[in-house]
Amino acid sequence: LPAVLLTLFLLYAVGIVRHRPRKVRALRAARRRFMAFCLGLATLYIALASPIDAIGEHDLFSVHMLQHVILVYLVPVLLWRGLPPSWLSAWVSLPGIAPLMRWLAHPVWAAVMFNVIFTAWHIPGLYEWALRDPLVHRLEHAMILVSALFMWWPILSSTPQLPRLTPGAQVLYVLGLAIGQIPVVAYLTFSREVFYPTYEMAQHLLPLSALEDQQLGGIVMKLASMGAFVAVLAKAFWRWHREENGHVLA
Repeated sequence: LPAVLLTLFLLYAVGIVRHRPRKVRALRAARRRFMAFCLGLATLYIALASPIDAIGEHDLFSVHMLQHVILVYLVPVLLWRGLPPSWLSAWVSLPGIAPLMRWLAHPVWAAVMFNVIFTAWHIPGLYEWALRDPLVHRLEHAMILVSALFMWWPILSSTPQLPRLTPGAQVLYVLGLAIGQIPVVAYLTFSREVFYPTYEMAQHLLPLSALEDQQLGGIVMKLASMGAFVAVLAKAFWRWHREENGHVLA
């Protein structure tokens, strides 16, 4: 993982140096993107290589859900914010990439893909399989991260080829995402039984029973999604208001 992240950082740094903007305003924007991208890589490292990973895998379900929250709501936003629009436009315009991106980044498919993948990996059989097999565990995290990247595209896109949704459409999109997460969150938060034997047999690092830890994990997921979606809705309504009043948006 450090080698992969370091490679991504070096590629990004070389690209920034080669295409360094000269205007002060553009240079400041490039610096903000650089910081966002570096923070995204650092956050990804924290999620996958810090004690969060080991504790979540062996001891506490709630910590594992915190790890998933970081992969879904922090890392994708920081990475998309860090990539220059010109790079994304050039990449999306590639002959083999363009049709695939139009399909994967379509709002309906992106929302369905994310919710299906995220929910499926919390089915007890698949979840326990991932805990017991390191390769499957990596596949789980990779699928969640990639689906989250596409889930955020309709909200954060900066390319004219596949633009972000209008503010009104973003409101409907976010509401659809929130509704799609209700089953898995309710399944975990309101259950009266422990679904994952690993945590039932694990040492208790917190003064919580396995059931309380599972319920806390569901609450962590719900609070994180609420915080992220409320922020998106607030910004969408603000942009909507500005557009209705004839202001030019940045």
